[in-house]
Amino acid sequence: MNDLIKIDSGSQELELSNKKFDLELRFAEKLSKTQFVPKAYQGKPDDCFAAIHFGGSLGFDPIQSCQNINVINGKPGLSSQALIALCIRFSSKAPVFERETGKDGLVYAVSCTWERDGRTTTKRFSLDDAKRAGIAGNTGWKNYPENMLEWRSAAFAARLAFPDVLAGLYTLEELGDITV
Repeated sequence: MNDLIKIDSGSQELELSNKKFDLELRFAEKLSKTQFVPKAYQGKPDDCFAAIHFGGSLGFDPIQSCQNINVINGKPGLSSQALIALCIRFSSKAPVFERETGKDGLVYAVSCTWERDGRTTTKRFSLDDAKRAGIAGNTGWKNYPENMLEWRSAAFAARLAFPDVLAGLYTLEELGDITV
């Protein structure tokens, strides 16, 4: 009798999983026909479906998934804002940023601190780090260096503080800086 219950329970779960799969696929097909998704997903229902399915595993709804997940060189990445939002869910605290400025008043380094389960994790990223990595000349770094420092320090600290949540995920900015 217990075996029948287990089998029935398993088949119900499989049926629900198949219904969810079909619903995501139909939604992806419709969504990919709109301008509501980034150009990378327009006219590409399979890519849209993959983003929706992957994002669902992170707790994102379909629209959030398509707006914040993209694939660069075959690797999915999150927008910096989505990565930070995801980590906040698991710490219930926003990261704390500390900026270091030069005599000219410009920010040259940012440290990000995450608190989780009573542990504190801090990572610092500077313009010198960006120069050493060969990314300081990229458009985002030229136009918005303070933002880029914040996002990079937040991502580095988050991967240390939330390895179980991020499982090796990188931000889109980081993936865009990697040359293959």
